Amino acid sequence: AETCARTDDLSAEFSWRAIRAKLEAQAGNLEEAAKLGFEALQIVERTDALTQHGEVLLDLAQVLSLANRLEEAADRIESALRLFTRKGNVSSADRARTLLSAIAVA
Repeated sequence: AETCARTDDLSAEFSWRAIRAKLEAQAGNLEEAAKLGFEALQIVERTDALTQHGEVLLDLAQVLSLANRLEEAADRIESALRLFTRKGNVSSADRARTLLSAIAVA
């Protein structure tokens, strides 16, 4: 997707960045991961896709958690929860609440 996505295809642009951010974080490349995660967030914010916006926020929260930036991760999860609730996406909202609880325990 990264090499084939058109620059005007916002969905492809934020999607590959969010996925690659998680992969980079898991590989220990936390600075690059955060950079990609925040790029994905900037792109998805230009859309009206509430669920996808929430998913990118959750992906970024995962990256931030791996970097031990738990307060920032919790903030992103709370933002995702608001978007999922606004959209009426109950299952994603429940998942966000579970993730938020897990961070609060950590």
